[in-house]
Amino acid sequence: MTTKNITETKSSAKWLRIIANIGLILGVVVGIVILSKTAMIDSGEYTYKEDKVFNPMSILYAIAPVFSALVLWAFAHALADIVDNTSITNKLISYLNRISAQHNKE
Repeated sequence: MTTKNITETKSSAKWLRIIANIGLILGVVVGIVILSKTAMIDSGEYTYKEDKVFNPMSILYAIAPVFSALVLWAFAHALADIVDNTSITNKLISYLNRISAQHNKE
């Protein structure tokens, strides 16, 4: 009886995970940039000096790209897991069919 490794991942699943990780990193970076640029805005009360006030909507503006990147990351990882599982299942089925064919010949 020989042992066979059937848990290899497909390159498409690897690339999907890499793209998902890059998207998550970009989403977090964009959220940080949006928060840093929109957190303090000019109140418009004074024309001769700069009067900065906190903008509470900036938190929502920053959370939106982070949340969407996280959802897309989870979805892409779930698809990659599905690709891996179907690939492993197909390899296992073909391996069992070969064993069955060899057994039937004997």
